[in-house]
Amino acid sequence: MESQLIAFLEKYPLLEYSSLHWWWHLTRSSSSTETNSLLLRLCRSSRKTVRWLQIVQYFRGDNGLWGSSKGQGDLEEIAAVRKVLPAMEHEIFTTWLKSFVRDNHSRVHLTKWQHFLFCGAASDFLPEVHVAAFFDFAHLVEDFLLEGVDVNLKSFTGQTPHTLAAISDSFKSMEVLLRHGADVNAIGWGDMTPLQWTARPASWAAIDPVPYIAGKILLDAGARISRDCNNNFLASVCQSSFPEDPFCLPFVSSLLKNGAETVIDQGHIRPAIHWAAVCGNAALVKLLLEHGAKHDSSPQGVPGRETPLLHACATIGDKLSVVELLLSVGASASARRDDGRSALHLASKHPRQNGMMLLQAGADINARSVDGNTPLHDAIMDNNMELIDLLLVNHADLDIENEASLTPLALAVENRFSGAIQRFQAASQIMKRSDAGVPTQPSIYWPRYPRDIFEVYWILQLAWAPNKPPRPILLRILDLARYWLRSQSFRKELISCDEKECQDRRSYLISEPIRGGKDSPVKEVQFIIWSHDQGFSSYPEFHGTYEFSFTWFDVGIEQLLHRLPIEIKDEERGLVNNIHASRKLRRHQIIYGELAFKQRGWLGKLQVGDRISIIPRAQYPGWRNFVSEASIEVFSTCLVRGVGEG
Repeated sequence: MESQLIAFLEKYPLLEYSSLHWWWHLTRSSSSTETNSLLLRLCRSSRKTVRWLQIVQYFRGDNGLWGSSKGQGDLEEIAAVRKVLPAMEHEIFTTWLKSFVRDNHSRVHLTKWQHFLFCGAASDFLPEVHVAAFFDFAHLVEDFLLEGVDVNLKSFTGQTPHTLAAISDSFKSMEVLLRHGADVNAIGWGDMTPLQWTARPASWAAIDPVPYIAGKILLDAGARISRDCNNNFLASVCQSSFPEDPFCLPFVSSLLKNGAETVIDQGHIRPAIHWAAVCGNAALVKLLLEHGAKHDSSPQGVPGRETPLLHACATIGDKLSVVELLLSVGASASARRDDGRSALHLASKHPRQNGMMLLQAGADINARSVDGNTPLHDAIMDNNMELIDLLLVNHADLDIENEASLTPLALAVENRFSGAIQRFQAASQIMKRSDAGVPTQPSIYWPRYPRDIFEVYWILQLAWAPNKPPRPILLRILDLARYWLRSQSFRKELISCDEKECQDRRSYLISEPIRGGKDSPVKEVQFIIWSHDQGFSSYPEFHGTYEFSFTWFDVGIEQLLHRLPIEIKDEERGLVNNIHASRKLRRHQIIYGELAFKQRGWLGKLQVGDRISIIPRAQYPGWRNFVSEASIEVFSTCLVRGVGEG
């Protein structure tokens, strides 16, 4: 079929241009009776419309990233043609346009036109019957079948007409195809059946509650839940749920009765109960638990080894009912993510009641994450005054330092959170320790010149004379004391960049040239970045988390021209991501070094004269990276280890 189109395009070289631009010319040129007549022939003929749509999809549809089609705005321009048509022809044209708008019973918020271009079929040239089924030209679908077209005809990627009808909520065409014997469980691209295709990406889901009509039609016709599909349908339905949806619970109940219990703990990225918890749908969580879902499940492949409780606490929104329900059935308040954070750490995104329930369930108030933060540290980072008060009342330890050697109070001072500082000042323990109000960390002397380090090294040697310790021990003492050369670079200027503007990998800040000895002089590098993203996205389930955040910062290395470039592995290049969909300016501190949590191979390859840089990045349309200030501190040594020393 595609080869026939290519041959046809070769025969008529202007066909592509005319198919994609006729409306532009109609609205900008003088109208004629002949032109109007040709347009009305298109509007009155479903067959001609389908053939035109085949060409539009072939040239305008997504071939890679979903949602990237350049033709998504064409429908508005096509609709403008109505202005140049005679009044008597408006009704015919308007009726034709209705085929491309959104149906009120569709479970996506896209128009049929947008959905057609976004559904990923551009790399799969669709036969006429498939296109007719997608746009619900039910009478034309029936005509094709009566003419002998196979009701289960598969496209290049294995999609049947029934699959396209299910994708687009074309209910009349679905009924016609079923009446003619369509295989309701036909497996196509991605090992997915028509039922699986009725689940929508969360970013496309309808804003208002809509019945699961297509799914019900398929279930009534004998659709089965596939265990082999790479996109578990039950999990996908739960991903798009929300507490006020009156249609979700009955439909999920139907799925569970029709075999979905066998996949209740499976799912793409996350199982169903995880998505229900993320969406704050306590009634759905309860239903899944009643059908055997595990309240503490953390299947292999789930990001961060998170349980449903951890997922609920990690995302913003009203999760009080979900947290209460999960704790009531025995969910562990002590479970940890890969980064060491407990539910109480993550409660920093929620009101006081969530933290109170977790403490009553036995959560460790002083639990430490991998980066050394306690729940109090995280509450300060989120500036959650209610939770800070709760943790202080329950005697959270105020002296625990995180990886950056910051106590909770020092962290509040570093982040300029005056409200948190005032609460610490009011706490009796702080008042007893400081007459000045806000305690400050003692000043630290950093050596400015190599001779400072050599002098201390010689002093240590003399102190042990005549039985001076081996050189490796002296070097280790200086490392543990962090007696290193320090260079600091700082910039305060608000800039922002999107994907296109980030392509040149321009640095926001570049460090001073590295000083020190010849071999591996750098001991530690500290980055501080104040930044945020555009503040919105189409993925509400990830708002307020670091997941699926497409603005971030890379590390860069600038070397002297005569040196071989240092290769940085892709997984080591990223410094930090912004919080997903948050306009709140955040302070991110990243530390790399021998004594730090994060260690990178490139650190040991740095040489004297090299520079380190911070590079803002963004990916995908709509994502924008904002950075207001940053600093780079490089700690190095001029002492060289001998062979065999370490």
